[in-house]
Amino acid sequence: MSASLTWLDHDSAEQDRMNRILALFRERDTRDELGIGVIRDLLADEFFPGTSTIQTRLRYMLFVPWIYQGLEAEECESEAFAKEARKREVALVAILSKSDDTAGVFGKLAGGELQRLPSSVYWAGLGIWGIRKFNGSQEQYQDALDGIYKTRRNRRRDADLARQRGEGAEGDRTSSTITWHAKIPGAPKDFPKGTTVLLTREEAEFVQDQIATTHPQSLLTRLIFLPFSDADFPWEHPSSAKFSAEQRELLHHANLLSQVIYGAAILYNFMLSELKHSRELVKARQTDGRDWLASLDRQSLNKWTLDWVMPLAFKHRQVVSPHTLEFCRRWLELVRTAGNSLMEDKSARALIRAREMRLKGGRSRFSNARALDQWRGAAGLSRMDYRWGTVRRFIQDLHSGLDKR
Repeated sequence: MSASLTWLDHDSAEQDRMNRILALFRERDTRDELGIGVIRDLLADEFFPGTSTIQTRLRYMLFVPWIYQGLEAEECESEAFAKEARKREVALVAILSKSDDTAGVFGKLAGGELQRLPSSVYWAGLGIWGIRKFNGSQEQYQDALDGIYKTRRNRRRDADLARQRGEGAEGDRTSSTITWHAKIPGAPKDFPKGTTVLLTREEAEFVQDQIATTHPQSLLTRLIFLPFSDADFPWEHPSSAKFSAEQRELLHHANLLSQVIYGAAILYNFMLSELKHSRELVKARQTDGRDWLASLDRQSLNKWTLDWVMPLAFKHRQVVSPHTLEFCRRWLELVRTAGNSLMEDKSARALIRAREMRLKGGRSRFSNARALDQWRGAAGLSRMDYRWGTVRRFIQDLHSGLDKR
C-alpha cells in the first residue's frame, strides 16, 4: 500500500504547517530515512520559530514584502498576481547573482527556471514573525486581493467625502485590508536595481524587534542579543550560561537525541553498504561507527529519557506517532546495552530494518533493488542540528546590519 498525506482542517495556520511539511520531502538536507523528523522539527520550532532549512539569507524576509507591496500598490489583479510576482522574484535573482555577496542567493544556477521561489520558502516565517499580517496561504492571499483593493478604494472614497463635509474621517478599525506590517522599512530607491543580500541598520533593527516581540521567550530571541558564535551546534554556544534554565534543559535533550539518532543513521547506511557489497563504503561506515561510539556521552545517556517529547508535541499541537517514539526508546536502550558491539548487534539491525521498511514499504532499500541502486552511500548521514546552520547565517546577517552606522 502506498503512503499518502491527507488533512481535513482548512485553518490557514494548519495549511501553512502542512505546506512546510510537504516542502521537507524536497529538501536534500532534511532527509529523514528513519522517520525522526517530527521530533527534530518540534525542537527546531521551539528553539527557532519562523525558520526552515531551505531559507538562506535574512534579507529575503524583506525582499518578499517589498515585491508584494509593490504589486499591491499597482493593484495587480488576483488572477495575474502570481505570474507578475514570479517575474519580479526571478528578476531579483539576476540582480543578486551579480552582487559581491552571492552566498545563499536563490536561483543562482536555475535563473528563470527556478522552481521554489523565495516567497514560498519565507511565507510561513513572515507570518510567524508578524511581518506578514494577512492570515492565510499565498493562494488565499492572492485570491483575496481584488476584494482588498475594492475595500481600500471604498474607504479612501468615504474618507475623502468626510473631509469635504468637514467631518473627521474614521480610521480603519478592522484588519481585513492589512496585509503587511505597517513599519516595514521602505524598499531602497530603484529596488531591485543594485540591491544586495546585506541588511541596512534600520532593516536589521526592524527584524530584530519583530523576532523579539513575537517570540520573546525563544532561544532565537536570546541569541540575537548575544555575540555571534560560529559553534557547530547551538548547545556549544559559548554564551550558553546566559540561556534560560528551560532552554538549557531542552538543548540537553536535543544534543542527546542528535547523538543517539546519528548512530541509527550510521548503522542504516552500514547495512546498505553490506547489501551492496561495497568494501569501500563498508569500511567508511565502520569508521563512522567506531568514532560515533567513542564520542557518546554515556554518563548522560544512562539516565536520559524521552519523557519530554509528548509535552512538547502537545504544546505545538503536533502528532508524534507511538511507533516513532517506541523506535527511539528501543534504539536508546540498545545503545545503552550493546556497547561497542552495537554495529553487529542482531536486535539493533532488526530494529533498523523493520523501521525503514515500515516507513517506505515497497520503496525500502532492503527489499527494492532499484531503490538500493539509487542510494549513494550516505543517506541522512549527518547529526541533527535543528536548523542551526540557517539560524547562524541569519544571526550573522543581522549583526552585520546592526554594526552599520
